[in-house]
Amino acid sequence: MQYLICAVLLTGCIVDPKSTADPDVDATLIDAALADLSVPDRRDAAPVLSRDAAVADAELSDFAPEPDPPEPDPPEPDPPEPDPPVCDADWVVVAEVDVPGAARDLEFRDNRVYGVLYPQGLAIVNLTNPRAPRLQAVFDVQGAHALALSPTEPWGVVAALGDGVRVIDFTNPDVLRETGAFDLVGAAGAEYAQDIELDGTTAYVAAGSQGFWRVDVADPARPRGTGSCCGQGGHPLAGPRGLTLHSGGAYVADSELGLIAVSLDADGPHAQGTSIALPGAAQAVEIFGALAYVLVDDDRVITVNNRRLGTFEIEAEIAVPPPATSLRAGDDAVLVATGDGVWRLQDDDAGQVLDLEGRAATSVLVDGDWMYVGVDGGLVVAERICR
Repeated sequence: MQYLICAVLLTGCIVDPKSTADPDVDATLIDAALADLSVPDRRDAAPVLSRDAAVADAELSDFAPEPDPPEPDPPEPDPPEPDPPVCDADWVVVAEVDVPGAARDLEFRDNRVYGVLYPQGLAIVNLTNPRAPRLQAVFDVQGAHALALSPTEPWGVVAALGDGVRVIDFTNPDVLRETGAFDLVGAAGAEYAQDIELDGTTAYVAAGSQGFWRVDVADPARPRGTGSCCGQGGHPLAGPRGLTLHSGGAYVADSELGLIAVSLDADGPHAQGTSIALPGAAQAVEIFGALAYVLVDDDRVITVNNRRLGTFEIEAEIAVPPPATSLRAGDDAVLVATGDGVWRLQDDDAGQVLDLEGRAATSVLVDGDWMYVGVDGGLVVAERICR
């Protein structure tokens, strides 16, 4: 009997050599038995194990959490707002109304233009429809030269050559009436009043050879003079023709002394000591930006700055068509009523903005997209139109 002891291992069988002591044992039988009991080589099993691992990985992947979805792309920014169209505007005459005289000064309120008709008086033009203006009222004020309206009350003050300062009630625009007067003939020289401005209930008057005056009109029925301005050396200003209020003071156009800065203190107006002589007779003044625009004689405008405290300096001299009669600060420039329509000034640049076909402008006023221009015997209405 033959005994074959095998230990079946992963690597094959180990044969106990003692069990083969029988010489009759055929070596070939042992070899055959070993062949029957042998196991596949590890190298043959490797592919099977790899396939099993792949299956296991696939099964595990069924339980894996879904990955987070990708972040969405940020939204496209809104396109920039288009630039507003550039308005290359022209002033175009759209209407005209006859008035008895030449308007030298204009004021606008409540769809009406109040015009000073030198030398006849006042006119009110109704502009409810600017393309169809209507003369509403005329009031006689001899020598009327300039006008200022109360900012809160229905009255205004008129500076009249030869007739002093007159207070006019506009409560009923159809029927005007005078409520008070400031004469002081000879004492204050109010008969020479040429320009006037209001600060609340205080009027300031450029009175020609009689100087610069302050008038209290808190009671429109009883206006009263409360002081006059003395210039250098205690002498009255030589010949104030025009004025404008600015930053708590006044700039005065004096036909003999040039441009003068005046303080408006409670004790009375007085010259600050800042002045500049100009080449000609100063007639009117307006402030625009950092410059004072002074109408000199009737054919040029001089710009003056005071960048250095207490010092005026001439910036430029601009020729305009004579006879130029008045200045008015607008939204973006200073307008001049000239012998060739309306001109526009800004710094040292000048040019015509309204052609009146050979007629002279005597005054000008702009309110938004509307321009009102005084001419001899009429009031012209022009509209700003984009081309």
